[in-house]
Amino acid sequence: KSKTTSSGAPAEATTSAESPRLATTTTMEESTTTTPPAPDFTTYVEMVVSLPFSAAEFTSDKQANFLEGVAAAAGVSVSKVEITDIREVTSRRSTSLRRLLATSVEVDFRVAAGDTAAAQSIASNLDATSLNAALTQQGLPEATVVQSAA
Repeated sequence: KSKTTSSGAPAEATTSAESPRLATTTTMEESTTTTPPAPDFTTYVEMVVSLPFSAAEFTSDKQANFLEGVAAAAGVSVSKVEITDIREVTSRRSTSLRRLLATSVEVDFRVAAGDTAAAQSIASNLDATSLNAALTQQGLPEATVVQSAA
């Protein structure tokens, strides 16, 4: 569309090199610089085991006993052991006459180690035999290793 003036004559196109000016106000806020905490470079030994419990049966008391057992097998204080995940798993077991559903929990856990040498020592302590001996001393059934200590 072309523009026209009120008299009907075509309007002349004009451009301006000048931009509209906006009034701006800048305020300086007082800022505080804090140093972030040093990153946590703890080395962990991680492992996954299966226990013959449902998620509901693996109560906080049993979890505490589990942590105690893992700490004893690993040769560390219980404060260095952490459960990172608990998953209920249902599997089918076939017998000659029928199929059974079995429920268990897979427990992911990790053990804090000061350095690589300590992690290797902990990993070698956490074999199925020593772990199961420590778990049974805590009144828990033996575990099946799903993922070895690494």
